[in-house]
Amino acid sequence: MDRYRKSSLMAYFLRELFKLKSAYVWVALLTIIKGAVSLLPPMLLMKIIDEIIPAKNLQVLLVCIALYFSSVFADSLISYLLNMSYTNIGKKLFLSYQDQCINHLYRLSGEYYTNKDSGDLLTIFEGDISNIKEVASTTIFSFITDIFVAIFMLVYLIFLQRDLFFCLIIIFPIIAITQIKFKDAVMKQSVVAREVSCESSKALQDVVQNVMLHIMAGASKFIKSKYIVAASNNVDMGNKMLMMYSLNEVVLGILSSLLTILVLGVGGFKVFSGALTIGGLMAFNVYTQKLIGPVMRISNVNVQLQSFFVSLDNIYKFLEVEEAVHNNENLLTEHIKSGEIQIKGLSFGYGPNTVLKNVSAEFRPHTINAIVGESGMGKSTITYLLYRLWEYDGKIEIDGVDIRMYDINYLRNKIGIVSQNTYILDDTILNNLVLQNKELEFEKVEKVCKMVCIHDYIMSLPQKYNTVLGENGVKLSGGQKQRLALARILLKDMPILILDEATSALDPLTEQKVYDNIQNFFRTKTVIIITHRLSTIKNADVIYVLRNQQIKEKGTHDTLIQKKGYYYQLYNRINNSQI
Repeated sequence: MDRYRKSSLMAYFLRELFKLKSAYVWVALLTIIKGAVSLLPPMLLMKIIDEIIPAKNLQVLLVCIALYFSSVFADSLISYLLNMSYTNIGKKLFLSYQDQCINHLYRLSGEYYTNKDSGDLLTIFEGDISNIKEVASTTIFSFITDIFVAIFMLVYLIFLQRDLFFCLIIIFPIIAITQIKFKDAVMKQSVVAREVSCESSKALQDVVQNVMLHIMAGASKFIKSKYIVAASNNVDMGNKMLMMYSLNEVVLGILSSLLTILVLGVGGFKVFSGALTIGGLMAFNVYTQKLIGPVMRISNVNVQLQSFFVSLDNIYKFLEVEEAVHNNENLLTEHIKSGEIQIKGLSFGYGPNTVLKNVSAEFRPHTINAIVGESGMGKSTITYLLYRLWEYDGKIEIDGVDIRMYDINYLRNKIGIVSQNTYILDDTILNNLVLQNKELEFEKVEKVCKMVCIHDYIMSLPQKYNTVLGENGVKLSGGQKQRLALARILLKDMPILILDEATSALDPLTEQKVYDNIQNFFRTKTVIIITHRLSTIKNADVIYVLRNQQIKEKGTHDTLIQKKGYYYQLYNRINNSQI
C-alpha cells in the first residue's frame, strides 16, 4: 500500500474520529493522569526502603504507605474509567461504520447485488470494522500513554542510574529487531488469513441459510464436506497465527528475563560497592519492568497499524464502489400523487446482452396493466428500472417527472413490488405485516388478510397473529408466504403496485379468488401485473406483449385474441399445456 493511499485512508479515518472529539478529549485527559500516577509507586518504594525504614519514622512510613495505596487505587480507577470510555467510543465507531456500509449497500446497483461475495461482505461488516474499532478505541490511546510513560521513565532512569541504563541499551535494540521480523511475518500471513476466513464465512453462511434446500436437493453431504474443508483451513490458519504470536511472547519473555538478570547483576555489584542503594536497585528494576510493557506495545503498534490499514482499506474500497444509480442533491421528496407512469424509448442491457430496445408504454392511474411474454424477455427488468436498480437509456416518468429527479428513497416508498421471491422476517405474523408501522389499525390488517385469503389460516394457529414464523417463514408454504407478502404491500397503500409473479405459488382457484377480492383495491392504484398465467389478466385494461426486446402488441385481452398474433399463440400454448 503506497504512502498516498495511506494518507487518504488516514484522512477518512480522522473525519470519523472528529465526530467523537468530546469523548477523545476526556480519554486524553485520563490518559495523561494515568501516565503520571503510574510512576509514583516505585518512587515511594525507594523512599520507604532507603530513607524511612532506616530512620524508623513510623508516622512518615504510614503516610507513604497511604500514598502508595492511593496511587495504586487511583491507577486502577482511571484504568476502569478508560475501559468504559474505550467501550463507549468503540461502540459508537463500530455502529457508525456499519451504518455507512449498510446504507451504501442499499444504494448499490442490481449488478453489484447479483455478483456480490457475501463472505467478503461479512468479513468487512464484522471483522474489519471490529479491527478499526479496536485500534480507534484502545490502541491509539494505549500508544499515547505508553509513549508518555516510556519517555518519562527513560529520563528518570538516566537520572537515577546511568550505568544501569546501559543494560537497557543492550537489550532494547534486540527487542526492536525481533519485533520488526515478527511484523513482517504477521503481515504476510494476515492477508492469507483474511482470504481463508472469507471462504469459511461464505461456506458457513451457505449451510445456515439454505439448510432445507440442501436437504431437498440431496446435497447435504457435499455441502458439509465443502464447509469442513473451508473451516479446517480457517482453523489451521488461526492456529498458525496463534503459534506465531506465542513464539513472539516466548522470545520477549526470554529477553525480559535477560534484562532483569543484567539489572540485578550489575545493580548488585553497585550495591556491594555502595554506589547504589537497595531501594534504588528495586525502584530501577520496577521501572525497567514497567518500561518493558510500553516498549513491547509500542513496537507492536506497527503490526497493529499494518492490520488496521488493511481493514480500513477494505472498508474504504467497499464504500468507493460506485453507485450505478446516482442520487443527486436537490431531488424531489414529494410530488407523486396519482402514479401515472410513462416509458419513452427505454433501452437496457445486462453488460453486452441487450434486454430492452426502444420500449415505450403508458400505465395510467386507476388501471390494471399487464406485461406478458416468454421468460427472459425483460418483463421483470422494467420493474427493476422503475425501482432504479440500474441506469438505462431513454426516459421513465412518474406524474410527468423523470424518475431520476426523485430522491431514490422517496421514489421507492411510492412503488410497492411483490415478487415470487418473498422475504419473511423471523418474527410474528403481525410484525411481518405492519413492519413497525404503529399507525396501522388491527381491523385494517384483518381486512387485508381476508382479501388475500390468509386470515382464516392465521386464526387457526394457536398464537394467531402473534405466531412467530421462523427464519424466512419456514413454517409457511410458498403460497402462504406470497399472500402474506401481498398483504404487507397492500397495507402500505402505495400509489403504484407491481405484482411480478406474486401469486405463482397459489393454485388457480385461490389465485383467482384473491384477484377477485382485490379488484376494487386495484382500481385506486396504478397496477402492473407480470404473470405467465394469462387467465388472471383477462380483465386488465391494457396488456403489453414483450418479444425480442420490444413491445410487439398492446391492447385488451379480447382485442389481442381477435388479432390472432403472438399473444393469441402464447395464450393457446399456455392453455394447452395447462400452465
